[in-house]
Amino acid sequence: MKEVCGWFLPDEEEHMAEWIINEALTSDKPGYQSKHRNISLGNVKSFRNAVDIGAHIGTWSRDMTEQFEWVYAF
Repeated sequence: MKEVCGWFLPDEEEHMAEWIINEALTSDKPGYQSKHRNISLGNVKSFRNAVDIGAHIGTWSRDMTEQFEWVYAF
């Protein structure tokens, strides 16, 4: 396990480590897969609970905490 800018990743993970480093250095970049997430959120009627199945390292979960009362990540 390695820590990259406050995120904990498997040692062999490179793609996400690269993205995290770039995001940390450039704050005006959109979140990870923001286009897909925004399409999904366009179908939400109630922002009370979110379930992130297959949360990986929590990139979607982290962003959803700003919109939902509760976020459950698995």
